[in-house]
Amino acid sequence: MIKQQLFLFGMPHLVVEGQRVNIKRRRSLALLAYLAVTRQPHSRDLLAAMFWPEHDTTHARAGLRRELHNLKIALPEDFLDSSGEHAGLAQTAQLWVDVHEFESLFERVREHGHNLDSLAPDEACLQCLPKLEAAAALYKADFMAGFSLADSAGFDEWQFFQGEQLRALLAQALQRLSTWQAGQGNYPPAIEHARRWLALDNLHELAHRALMRLYYASGQRAAALRQYQECQRLLEEELGVDPETETIELYQAIQSRQLTRSGFPSFARGGLTGSTPDHSQQIAPAVSVPTRTHNLPSVLTPIIGREGEMTALTVMLSENPTCRLLTLIGPGGSGKTRLALETARLLAETSQPVFADGVWFVNLAPLSDSNALLPAIAQSLGVPISGDLVQRQQQTLDYLQSKNLLLLLDNIEHLIDSHSLDLVTTLLSGSAGTRILVTSRARLNLRAEWLFSVEGLPVPPENAFVEGDLPKNFSEYSALDLFRACVSRLDPSFQINRENYQAVARICRLVQGMPLGIELASTWMELLSPEDIATEIESGFPGIKLG
Repeated sequence: MIKQQLFLFGMPHLVVEGQRVNIKRRRSLALLAYLAVTRQPHSRDLLAAMFWPEHDTTHARAGLRRELHNLKIALPEDFLDSSGEHAGLAQTAQLWVDVHEFESLFERVREHGHNLDSLAPDEACLQCLPKLEAAAALYKADFMAGFSLADSAGFDEWQFFQGEQLRALLAQALQRLSTWQAGQGNYPPAIEHARRWLALDNLHELAHRALMRLYYASGQRAAALRQYQECQRLLEEELGVDPETETIELYQAIQSRQLTRSGFPSFARGGLTGSTPDHSQQIAPAVSVPTRTHNLPSVLTPIIGREGEMTALTVMLSENPTCRLLTLIGPGGSGKTRLALETARLLAETSQPVFADGVWFVNLAPLSDSNALLPAIAQSLGVPISGDLVQRQQQTLDYLQSKNLLLLLDNIEHLIDSHSLDLVTTLLSGSAGTRILVTSRARLNLRAEWLFSVEGLPVPPENAFVEGDLPKNFSEYSALDLFRACVSRLDPSFQINRENYQAVARICRLVQGMPLGIELASTWMELLSPEDIATEIESGFPGIKLG
């Protein structure tokens, strides 16, 4: 029997020998979650800076000592190793973490030869299907849902990014499960998996099409047609666009009962091949898998209000030959990572990519010191390196010598020292085709560095001219759009109207238009009114207010 279990899908909690452990302080629980998920010791300075960013070093380290002491009291003996200048879980600690189990199940499926990133259908694997079912069952709610940490934007940013990666994995699992179950003719579970997949992002047309096909294949033609109408309504209300051509053609084929194999990708077995479902044929259409051009993590929600910044960044990186090191600088929660990812995706997924050898993302948040920077870059590029520092650096440079690519170094602020700055300079000077996009709360102060400030989204001023209760230039304030989009995932009927506009605008002003603050505030709409949320933020409510 597993004695220690940490559950992080949903509100985090620790269970020891079947009993829930009461960790009273939120910062102690956040610290435990961070140490458990990252699975490595971290320097005290890094932890102090991350969890107490507003304090000087002395007071931040004192706060860290206090929280480590609280954890040692709450946890079994010798569970933590906080000796010396590093802190982490002891190597002997036997801790089961639902997030680790979730990721382990995916790894075992990949080791069996399944490429979960591919959209190409494959035949159901009866050995791996239970593993993906178990992974989907573990994901009871979003990562640390309902939990946030006041005055620690760095932790909130890490929590958000970790959550996005886990949601992307869940989407892959649900997509593959719906395909595999349909291939076995098991349409009820296939439909349930597809519904859950769509619930992650109700604007995802691929999921809408999957449900349409599943409904039709299971004999529910009317439900398939209603699914299209729901897709059409959501796209019009949320984005002001029509469904994609493939979605419209699928709807027309279902409506006319003339589905054919051509033009409509089917499931591996029991797919849609004619006017009625045929469960006897095995269909495995040939799919051309393009060469991988990036390793950017999947995101499940559209970016809102950053169109101008994305255009400017794209031009700087693609058309200005002197801009080879570009730093997106801004406070925690301002959306630097998301803006950088979406800009990088634009550059990577165009019909004629700017960077012939791809765009490569390097997540620096888990790293504890700058010595890990080079191995992290090499791993993202897929370059095997060995030997001492000089040899490993030269091996990386040799690889980059003939390449034309973009490196995205995300969250570098805690690694800024002479070692990391020398490495960045060496990479730029030693490989003419390499450009580097950085996200940071602090500038690198290198001569080659270009700066791009990332601030909060536009918010309505208190004295905005209004007609009735709504400003004439409502559409100019993308902070309102983001709040509406976030709440709509909880309540699709939500709209900003004359009754709630002033309170929503006040919320957006109080969090200074910061995307993370808006997202955190929106999660409380299930419990509080916009007026109450704004009042709580003003009073310093820790579940909402950013540091």
